[in-house]
Amino acid sequence: MTKIESTDIKETKECSPREMVVEEAKYYIGLEYIIGGANPDIWKGFDCSGFVQYVFARCGHDIPRTSHEQYLELYTRDLYTDEFESNEPKIGSILFNKSKSHVGIYIGNKEYIHAPHVGEKVKISKLEGSNMCMSIDILG
Repeated sequence: MTKIESTDIKETKECSPREMVVEEAKYYIGLEYIIGGANPDIWKGFDCSGFVQYVFARCGHDIPRTSHEQYLELYTRDLYTDEFESNEPKIGSILFNKSKSHVGIYIGNKEYIHAPHVGEKVKISKLEGSNMCMSIDILG
């Protein structure tokens, strides 16, 4: 798959806000997990919340920096929140684990993209068997 600059995707490909978030997130697959990483130009990698914040910022959505702050602010904005044991999250939803210490982006087909932990890279993982249990949809 040829990587296209994320700004090119927005300019040349007609896509929904959900598709835009997913395409933007996929662009960073393979970047290192770096504690405190929030900008690939500066840090050369991401931590989980820095990854989510950066992707959404590139798509025009301002969200806080840490996973706890993201959850608290987005939840208090009265955005749709769902524990998804029986319902599949919407594509582009922000996923949280129970303690709100890890965050990722739902990309469909019961998969999400995230910056897992030290020693790993931004990757796609299966929702099944993960500790992700809540979604917040800021895309409407």
